[in-house]
Amino acid sequence: MPIEVKNITFTYMPGTPYEHQALRGVSFTVEEGAIVAIAGHTGSGKSTLIQHFNGLIQPTTGQVTVDGVDLLGRDKKSKAAAKEAARKVGMVFQYPERQLFAETVYEDIAFGPLAHGLTAKEAALRVREAMSQVGLDYESYRRRSPLELSGGEGRRVAIAGILALRPKYLVLDEPTAGLDPRGRKELLGKIKELSLKQGMAVVLVTHYMEDIVALAKRVVFLRRGEIILDDAPRRAFLQREALKEAGLKPPRTVALINRLSEAGLKIPRGVLTVEEAAEAIYQSLSPRQGERQQRVK
Repeated sequence: MPIEVKNITFTYMPGTPYEHQALRGVSFTVEEGAIVAIAGHTGSGKSTLIQHFNGLIQPTTGQVTVDGVDLLGRDKKSKAAAKEAARKVGMVFQYPERQLFAETVYEDIAFGPLAHGLTAKEAALRVREAMSQVGLDYESYRRRSPLELSGGEGRRVAIAGILALRPKYLVLDEPTAGLDPRGRKELLGKIKELSLKQGMAVVLVTHYMEDIVALAKRVVFLRRGEIILDDAPRRAFLQREALKEAGLKPPRTVALINRLSEAGLKIPRGVLTVEEAAEAIYQSLSPRQGERQQRVK
């Protein structure tokens, strides 16, 4: 069963001069095994929304369920069920490497499993498994201090700490922020691999449109706490007005194709990746190249 968000609203500091409604009647579903991106301008409600997925904050109105369990437990029994359901959702906040605190990589990743009552032996197995999932060699990294790691390595350790809890849903808030192109590509590749091999659902919050192209099968645009578009990236990025309303720019490949089309090149709509763009441009230019060769002869 999925994560279901049902007509939720959320208001910060209600009844005060600083009252602010961050979410307005939001409804959507994260299916098992799905890769969903949430995008929008700063202040659109992205981070507020994802914090509802594991009960970190409760909606002012509406309902959030995980695998059919309401996260707003109303009695002792339902609160216990809600707590268990919330544990299925692993949350990785922006710049998680800044939150590493243990003396070694091993201790940091093992902290969660041990805190949840696992034995030292069980936690050790979880640490090995999680490090493998994010591409960190166990023997090379387990004794290292988190302070010695690069930004990309630290982020992998932080994600491994969440994966060691074996969540069913992984929620990532700006996971590639601050990483160089190589680090971004490697991290997105590992996240995609997790989804494909483990069947883990992934929710990606980002304002990097290229990350959405590389990873997501579905994208949700937020504007002022409301969903204005929910579609596959290939169709969503053709919606110029929706992009503008959400305060977003199209991926660079889409922007390039738009400009070339406006200049007169006949390129099919829906081109998304770099490879597709290269092929489309080549195909659009090939007939003209042939015409030039005929003129020379």
